[in-house]
Amino acid sequence: MKNTVKLFGIIAIVAVIGFAFIACDDGNNNNGDDDTAPLLAGKFASQNGGTGDAVFFADYVSASRSVSRAIDTMSATEKELVGKIEDGDIIFNLRGVYDTSDNKFTLSAGSSFLVYQIAGTLTNGNMTSTEAEIRVKSGNDWSVHNVAVTSTTSDVTITGNASNEQVNGIPTRWFGSWKAGSPPEVFTFKITSFDLSEDNIPEMTIRFVDVTSLGNTKIEGITIAENGYEDVTYDPITGETTGGGFLGYVFVKFWIEETNAGLTLTMFYDSSSEDFTEAKAFDTATVGTETGFIYFVRP
Repeated sequence: MKNTVKLFGIIAIVAVIGFAFIACDDGNNNNGDDDTAPLLAGKFASQNGGTGDAVFFADYVSASRSVSRAIDTMSATEKELVGKIEDGDIIFNLRGVYDTSDNKFTLSAGSSFLVYQIAGTLTNGNMTSTEAEIRVKSGNDWSVHNVAVTSTTSDVTITGNASNEQVNGIPTRWFGSWKAGSPPEVFTFKITSFDLSEDNIPEMTIRFVDVTSLGNTKIEGITIAENGYEDVTYDPITGETTGGGFLGYVFVKFWIEETNAGLTLTMFYDSSSEDFTEAKAFDTATVGTETGFIYFVRP
């Protein structure tokens, strides 16, 4: 395993919060079925090998339902969203959260080879500052693509059921806001199906490309993070620079477990590898010297 890689996003979340390494088919809404426009609808350039656009829509589960919470009471401003995305021959059910207090929303869906996250701002039915991040697996290699999303007022009709390859990701009862850390450094995070992101620090997002249920209160998965860039070397004689190339991605196995107090995120840094299969095969019973924990409670 390669434990010297630069786990930028993942390490940042650890360093800022300040914990130490220690030893040891929902979404069946179809906008074409009735005359009610969805809460939001949009499109973006396909990154799934196609040449057209991926289209999507999302709406409230019901007009008054906030995200269900099994652990604590949730703010009434956070609403659960469900919808669909169609990208070429792929149809996934979307799930997410819309916070009416700041008009920000996040939607996600995924499988073992393709993950979508769509995040932005929704005001009066119009999306702004919205971007889609698509994580694509080809062979044993993953790539990450960020593309702009266009809000559309035209009807987005998606027929058919979700593809069999879709997986559920994080349980919906964990969706919404959580806080971690202790005063004066307390940070608020949002959880959706395939992401755990800090509200105001995008680079502290933990991105998931593999999520497996270990029972009703525990999941296991793999995160993906940039491995950084090569150092740039300058030759004063020729005036040329070399290096600076992208080094690819690194993968780390994690657990999230529900407790009476909230959620516990366990990061198995000994599993870190540039090879997805190697990270996934890591035996979590072999706890090394680089296992980290973050504890989350409801705001």
